[in-house]
Amino acid sequence: MMTKIIKTFLACFSAVLVLFISGCNSPMQSEESYKQEATFIENINDFAAKPDEFKGKKVQTVLTVTNVTGKNNDLTIYAARSVMSLGNNPVFMLHYKLKDGESQLKRGDVIRFFGEYKQLVDSTEAAPGRSTRVLECDVKYITRPVWPVIVSGIGMGVISYMKEGSKLDTNLFFSGGEITADGIAFQKGMVKYPYKPAIGIDYEPFPELTFTGAVSDAGAGTFTCENGDTFTLTVDGSRTGTLATSKDFVFTATQIEQFVRHGWEPRPPVTQIVPAGTYEIKF
Repeated sequence: MMTKIIKTFLACFSAVLVLFISGCNSPMQSEESYKQEATFIENINDFAAKPDEFKGKKVQTVLTVTNVTGKNNDLTIYAARSVMSLGNNPVFMLHYKLKDGESQLKRGDVIRFFGEYKQLVDSTEAAPGRSTRVLECDVKYITRPVWPVIVSGIGMGVISYMKEGSKLDTNLFFSGGEITADGIAFQKGMVKYPYKPAIGIDYEPFPELTFTGAVSDAGAGTFTCENGDTFTLTVDGSRTGTLATSKDFVFTATQIEQFVRHGWEPRPPVTQIVPAGTYEIKF
């Protein structure tokens, strides 16, 4: 009887030991897997209205840093979608440990965080002089998108080219930006050739060429113009980038109609062409 009990005990112990060892040898979740599992918060206000639905779950979104506290590399980061209107924007409190070689964070930095939502808490450090209800998260990873350089200021980039010995500029306006799970999408943009009075006051300004497209957090983007032509855009953390197009940008200005009514003979349209090629774009 005793022998049977001992054999049963040893069998159970062996089973537990196998489970323990296999558990110890199981790989940790990879960074890529962790990020893919995180739910993208598209609408911050909707999330803040029902945060308990995400309690204990992995989430990710893009925010702007409003304040940073903590010692050494253990940081508490306060961030919102917009720095300029904290009173109307939900504020996140992110607990994060800087990784080796990672630079410090400061007010105004745009970040994408990947972490676990915990709870709503009150904080006196989110906004000076008052207690603020904040969304607390334990953060595993933080990345820094490079596309904010595109939308900074008035969201305009300038490319230049030479024509008949003169330097000419063409403007690209990136508007209607919507943050996505891995970058920013522009539902409305336009390439605009500046109006040149030299072509005559009896001509309309050159019409814009509209486009749509998206840029990844890493700074690579593809855009499609209204006529079906495409161009690519590559940017980094600086205020410059590269724009490449395999087809010309063509702009045509026509005569203002009121002069025709006065009996003037219609004049042929004026066309300006930005040649296909690769250009430096400055923001």
